[in-house]
Amino acid sequence: MIARSLTAAALGLVVLTGPPTPAWAAGTAAQATWHGKQARIYGAQSAGHGGAGILVAVLDGWVDVAHPDFEGRASAGVDCVGGSCVLGQSRDSCWHGTHVAGLVGSSSFGVAPRANILPVQVLTADPSGVCTGSADDVAAGIRYAADAGARILNLSLGADLASASTTSAITTAVQYAVSKNALVVFSAGNDDAPMADSYGGGALIVAATAPDGRLANYSQHGTGVSLAAPGGQGTGPSQNGKASCAGQSDCVTSLLSGSRYGVAAGTSMAAPQVSGTAALLLGQNPTWGRDQVAQRLTSTARPLAQAGAGLLDASAALGVPASAAPTTRSAPAITTPANPPAPHPSPSRSVVVHARKSPASPLPVPASAAAVPVAATEPAAAASSPASSSPSPSSPSPSSPSPSSMASAIKAENQPAAANAASQGSLPARLPALALGALLVAGAAAGGGLTRRHLRR
Repeated sequence: MIARSLTAAALGLVVLTGPPTPAWAAGTAAQATWHGKQARIYGAQSAGHGGAGILVAVLDGWVDVAHPDFEGRASAGVDCVGGSCVLGQSRDSCWHGTHVAGLVGSSSFGVAPRANILPVQVLTADPSGVCTGSADDVAAGIRYAADAGARILNLSLGADLASASTTSAITTAVQYAVSKNALVVFSAGNDDAPMADSYGGGALIVAATAPDGRLANYSQHGTGVSLAAPGGQGTGPSQNGKASCAGQSDCVTSLLSGSRYGVAAGTSMAAPQVSGTAALLLGQNPTWGRDQVAQRLTSTARPLAQAGAGLLDASAALGVPASAAPTTRSAPAITTPANPPAPHPSPSRSVVVHARKSPASPLPVPASAAAVPVAATEPAAAASSPASSSPSPSSPSPSSPSPSSMASAIKAENQPAAANAASQGSLPARLPALALGALLVAGAAAGGGLTRRHLRR
């Protein structure tokens, strides 16, 4: 039976936070992580000029563009929930988009720390806190991003089952983006199942690896996978049958809203590392097209069974020696955008994020953080009408496609629903993000947790 949902592919979240800190003009310096080392990112960043000037669209939940580590390179974005795209995002409790965007282009944990980010909101938090969206909205967002000139589109969401994405409106939209010379990157999914060719062969499909370099035990795999990248694999207490994140040693670290940082696991975390590496390649080779970038990424991957071309090797892709640590750089002076509002749509076929509930008991966290068990999503925002943040001066402000072109892009395909009791019971007629489980870890009032003060500047 084909699933009606697309999933945002993250498996679990641990929020590492402390008291709020003032916004900085320059973001936190690049931090060394196991996933950066495994994907051999650090030797490639300077060779790719940090992806400077490359526009990467992140089609996901809302992105907190005011996070200091975006350094003003993230625009206000657009909200495509409902099938048409309008400037500005609608803030809710969906943490997924900020985490994914941070892996693409933040100063601290981004693969391409000088790339420009175009947030395209296609997922929102449903009443249970799961980040979901409709196929229509995702297709609209893909077309918008392609028309806006994004060179790379990252979608950390995907079909639950192997054949669910092969004939959808999303596939048609992907082919449109390819015709505009854009590279489209999807997460493979977290169902530990074989992956068929999806999206008409027009996208890179990214599986996830564990810290030991093998495929993560949840990652989809097989001939439909293009390559793999680090996604993490929890070693904490079992959560609905899957181990939860224990901390930075087993899961992937990135940004959360409100100047916070957190770890999560899933193919959602793997895809943006491929997208960030693509931005580095375009920074090094500005005249390259999407086919050249895709070929370079796959031809330089390290062999890994059931993971397509293999494990991402950013340094090999850019033709430089691997480095064990980030290259120190001077961040440009920027103006941080105004703080946006604090993360759905009608069903036709749904997209899933694979975000799961946290266990009732606290998970182990790094020594610097105090564990407090809370819900699997960020605290709900105060009720208010959606607002928009101001675009940053350094990011392009895309022009909205005409209503006629947007309407012709989308044709819903109704599919039978599939049960997914292991993660969230019956799936809604929506598309969730691909993260597996979440735990928020709040710092003590006096100042615990991982804040920007604890990161290397």
